[in-house]
Amino acid sequence: MNPPLYTEFRNCADRGDREQAARLVRQFIDSFENETERRTWVREFLEGEDYGHKIRHELYRDLIFPELYQGFRINDPWSLYFLAHTIQNVYKVRELHERLDWKSDYTLLESCYRAAPDFRDVKAQLLDRVSRGLHFAIHEWPTGLLCEIEELESELGFAKTLDSENRYFGLFVKVEAVLEEAKARTMR
Repeated sequence: MNPPLYTEFRNCADRGDREQAARLVRQFIDSFENETERRTWVREFLEGEDYGHKIRHELYRDLIFPELYQGFRINDPWSLYFLAHTIQNVYKVRELHERLDWKSDYTLLESCYRAAPDFRDVKAQLLDRVSRGLHFAIHEWPTGLLCEIEELESELGFAKTLDSENRYFGLFVKVEAVLEEAKARTMR
């Protein structure tokens, strides 16, 4: 691996020299000598989290995604977590998303949680997402629910298992009340 090529690539990209940046990023990717070098660089890069919302497509497609995909295939929590965090890169390339069986960031985080419940902040991230989904599902009430009653009950149960600090207690009470009323309506 030739780290100065990456530094030079970043400088060119920052200056807006796209042609030179494209050439340098390709040279950097090709400079890796073995799988261990690749894996080490990818881990350090992703752990550094200074890449923003999207990563240069060549870097992601040819260097980062292959490493994450290997972990995805064996349900590795680290790989699942960082696939979820870099999902915008996956969404931009149909073939990559297809290789992940069209999984969303939520599904990847859920898989990470099921594989390793105490991994990083996956529990908190899942709780936030599930809670947003619960809020969305009931926001049209009393006109209607934006999901099936059984699905809402399942998501509520899952959210409760995640919320050990009772951060969303008020929302859960509200969802339970809506569920009771919705069930009563269906029994009429």
